[in-house]
Parts: sequence; C-alpha cells; structure tokens
Amino acid sequence: MILADEISALLEGRKGKSLMIKLRSGKVVNGILRDFDIHMTMKLDSISEVSADGKERDELDTVLLRGDNIVIISIPDDDDTAE
Repeated sequence: MILADEISALLEGRKGKSLMIKLRSGKVVNGILRDFDIHMTMKLDSISEVSADGKERDELDTVLLRGDNIVIISIPDDDDTAE
C-alpha cells in the first residue's frame, strides 16, 4: 500500500472524531473531522485554537482548512470525542 492510501484510510476512519492539527503558521487547532480530499483539504467542525499552555480558545463552527497549510496531524488515543 502506498503512503497516500494509508493516510486516506487513516483519515477516513477519523471522520466524526477529533484531530489536533499544527498549521504552517505555528498555530495548533483541535477540531472534528467531517471530510477531506486528496489534497488533504479538510472540513472541520468545532474548531478551537490551542494556546502554548494547552488551553483551548476561540471556537469556530465550521472551517475549511487547505491541505498545504497542515504540518502535523495528531490523532488522540481516546475516542470519547466521537460524534
């Protein structure tokens, strides 16, 4: 299996669940993955920025995040955030 297929399968399994994403700007956000495309452009709900001390703030309802702005995607161990 090629890497792109593995990433796609991993993200497909995370739809409706929480992700933590580090952006090219250095900001870190949490959100619920709703959909994504082959360019890793993502539709996320309940987005909140995570400050340097780990506190969440500034929640937004729905965001389209362009894939070339993503540096790191972190998948939480617990699945209590599933919707």
